[in-house]
Amino acid sequence: MAATWDWDPLAIGGVIDICPYGDFTQVTLAPAERDKLVEGNGSQAVELSGADFEFLDKVSLTAADRAAETLDVGFTLPLGKRAGIQKSVTVDIDTAKRGSFRLLLTQTDGVAHAVSVVVLPPNPKISNLPIRLNMGEPHETIRLQGSGMDRIESVSSDAGEISGAPASDGWSGEIALKTGLTKGKTCSLLLKVRGLCSPITVPNAIEIVGPRPRILSLQKSLAGALGIEIGSDELPAGTAAGLVLTARIPRDGKRPRLALDCETGELRQPLTLAPGEPVGGASLTLAGPGTFYLSVEPGAVGYAGCRLAATLILDPEGRSDRFVLGRVVRVPRLDKFALTTEKVGESSYAGILEGRDLDVIERAGWDAEHGVRVESIPTPVSADPTRQTVCIVLPWPAPAPHAILYVWLRGETQGRKTVVAY
Repeated sequence: MAATWDWDPLAIGGVIDICPYGDFTQVTLAPAERDKLVEGNGSQAVELSGADFEFLDKVSLTAADRAAETLDVGFTLPLGKRAGIQKSVTVDIDTAKRGSFRLLLTQTDGVAHAVSVVVLPPNPKISNLPIRLNMGEPHETIRLQGSGMDRIESVSSDAGEISGAPASDGWSGEIALKTGLTKGKTCSLLLKVRGLCSPITVPNAIEIVGPRPRILSLQKSLAGALGIEIGSDELPAGTAAGLVLTARIPRDGKRPRLALDCETGELRQPLTLAPGEPVGGASLTLAGPGTFYLSVEPGAVGYAGCRLAATLILDPEGRSDRFVLGRVVRVPRLDKFALTTEKVGESSYAGILEGRDLDVIERAGWDAEHGVRVESIPTPVSADPTRQTVCIVLPWPAPAPHAILYVWLRGETQGRKTVVAY
């Protein structure tokens, strides 16, 4: 419909241009303008284009629900109302509430034309920045924490190629680091966010730090005599262990920490130690450049079956891989053994074994292959309730004078040599 006037142009001696109303079916918001409409951004001036707006008379905004209240909004034409062809208009939209809305554009003919607009939820905000990545690592895990992480569709960076997806605790992925990155370099993250046309740039989101610390080797010793054979990978509970760890760490005077927990098995309590600061009966000493002396009772960290592991922590380089120190085992302490004259069956005699934690013994014998099941239960020694005696039955005759006793711990298929003999 064309705009009309009710006077005669010849009567006033001039020329009047009769222009059609703008075709608002083609009105759009440019991508950059749509990205402004984010909840909490206040009143945003966005530009509409795609038609001639010279006859625009009124703009209002209503929720997509047609029963919602309609509010008038301000708008600005480049040249002003009815000042000639104008290919854009700037409209003020309040972003106080997210959701789908209809922008109603009314020209002087009184007909409203609807343009769909969406106010997006707040943009994702990352709370755990900077993400520190180590030199020399071809691949690193990236975890982003904060709000709106579920809306992140992809992440990219000039630090390397990133893959990943939203997770229950944020956004998790992996980066294949580019070669040549040097310590101290910072890089941006680009977030492709659902609903936004352009990615969000997060400057200085990545910081390149030095190589991760690494535990290289282990030596260990046990305090006191246990009276029973211990495997090279075992750490008896209830006995202090002395462990020497060598590690790769920078020689810049930084103060490392050592975390102890279970790689597998049941954890009693984790410990984190700093040199010269004992915790939970355990202590850590810096014995030299990259050398640590750890004193710990393994059973204070994990129950029997725990694969006790150490992790070296250095700020800002991060955490080393777990290094397994050994498997926590509960073993008996054997003090003495006496074979009595009490005959059991045709060719066996009863013996009395004395020590501590004897309940873990399942069988006993004269070699590592043949054992007799222990049927009795340990009895506390009246003078010292921490000590016990238990009756065991052994075949007779023994293979040799002063034969060494072997015992099987519960669930084991091989006997362990002890230091006690009949």
